[in-house]
Amino acid sequence: MPHELIGREIFAVGKWNGIEFTEEDLDDIAANFELLKEQHRVPLKFGHNDEQPITDGQPAIGWVSRVFKQGQKLYADFQDMPRTVFEAIKNRMYRTVSIELLFNVDNDGKRYNHVLDAIALLGADHPAVNSLADLDALLATRTRFTGGHRLAFETIAGTSKKLKYEKESFNMDEKQVKDLIDSTVEPLKEANAKLTEQLENANKTIANFTKQQEEDEKKAKQEAIKASRKAITETLDQAVRQKTLTPAFRENYEKQIGLDNDETVVNIDLEQVKQMFSVDKIDGGPQGREKDGDVDDVDDAEAQLHHLTRKNMAETGEDDFRVSFNRVAAANPKLHKAYLNSNGVK
Repeated sequence: MPHELIGREIFAVGKWNGIEFTEEDLDDIAANFELLKEQHRVPLKFGHNDEQPITDGQPAIGWVSRVFKQGQKLYADFQDMPRTVFEAIKNRMYRTVSIELLFNVDNDGKRYNHVLDAIALLGADHPAVNSLADLDALLATRTRFTGGHRLAFETIAGTSKKLKYEKESFNMDEKQVKDLIDSTVEPLKEANAKLTEQLENANKTIANFTKQQEEDEKKAKQEAIKASRKAITETLDQAVRQKTLTPAFRENYEKQIGLDNDETVVNIDLEQVKQMFSVDKIDGGPQGREKDGDVDDVDDAEAQLHHLTRKNMAETGEDDFRVSFNRVAAANPKLHKAYLNSNGVK
């Protein structure tokens, strides 16, 4: 679990190796840290002592979260420190700190006189860290300022130890560029893979929905065709029963209005058909198979056969009128005989 240290002294007013630092300079360091902290993270790192196993160029062992001045001294808060380093500092194994300052650098068209660039821990003693995994370390990336130079000041409570002068080229080598690109691209690859998977799942859902919608529309269309054909057939049956339509004319009329055509039957105006043949209501008419003695009105045998034939076509899905007619005639021999007699067939 990362740890933090609050209010640790890092620098003080004074003359260090010929360079005078005033309270205004310390205010400038603190103010510039606040202005640049979102784009220029300041790392805590192991310092320059060659006796230490981990020195310059290693990953950060913490980050500076705040810089502030009290009196004539500069203080800092540190966060995201691994436990090993946190305990080492608490046990006073690292008493010396080195601040690295950038002087007179430019960034986004603005000049900064003092920019805190890093804070290093110094000391011959060191915590027992045998691998970077023990540090839970993060790579310290810095803003690429232009111009200026860096100075490192190593102090104990404001006492000057030595002064280092370092020209800074501010260039990244090939490995640093690759590491930076990888650290940026890999999360994007993972995010892209996740988004791709989500898109594929969404497309499958849309495809399933579209298929179901098409099936529902097809079913609804078939139901509409069936309902329209049934309503028109029952209306014509009633017209034949009430003798406003002859069976002979009925067959021609059905062809004319396209009763057997699925594309046209749904567009037939039922009310217009009712008005044409003066049909106010449907009273049912003869249904099912005839019983012995059912055929009392032989003059209406043709209308009854036509009605039963249409009913059979609706129930069986048969499209051929003659096939259904012959089936009904075979099932109703007395009615068929009356039909033949009414047409002069013995």
